[in-house]
Amino acid sequence: MRGGQRHFDSDPAALAAAGIPVAPTPPEWSWTPTQFQQAIRDLHASGVDLSSGRIRQMHRDLFYAARDRLGSWRKEVEGAGLEYDLIRRARSWSPQAILDRLRELHNAGTDLRAGTLQRTDVPLNGAVQRYFGTLRRAVGPSGSRTPRTLHAQWDTGRNRRCSKHCGS
Repeated sequence: MRGGQRHFDSDPAALAAAGIPVAPTPPEWSWTPTQFQQAIRDLHASGVDLSSGRIRQMHRDLFYAARDRLGSWRKEVEGAGLEYDLIRRARSWSPQAILDRLRELHNAGTDLRAGTLQRTDVPLNGAVQRYFGTLRRAVGPSGSRTPRTLHAQWDTGRNRRCSKHCGS
């Protein structure tokens, strides 16, 4: 569109001259940093989930305008005076946090097969893959099961819960 900018001063003017309908520019694209910050504070006060994924779905123009103007959604949220780590939905995992969560799920009698974990707890599954490579390697040091006895301890029922430790 460089030619459109050179001959018509802007891309929308070039498109309009060609007879192509141009969508109106969302108001967020002309906001000042103060207006972005106020909008974010207002959304936060009304209980809106400000995590980047949810904002990208629900308030797309606000998200992309803020990100493009200020560099990142995180910077904009922090600029509005909010603590981004409390807002973000992504969890920071450590090997110990993974093992603690696996132990907690095991004690609750949760099905810990890899396929089930992939479907039911995507963030935990991703962390297991990142830090341990496989669920089998992660479960060994967690104290709930050892790799050798992992499947032997599950009964053959539909839920495959651990009969030795969970009593099911």
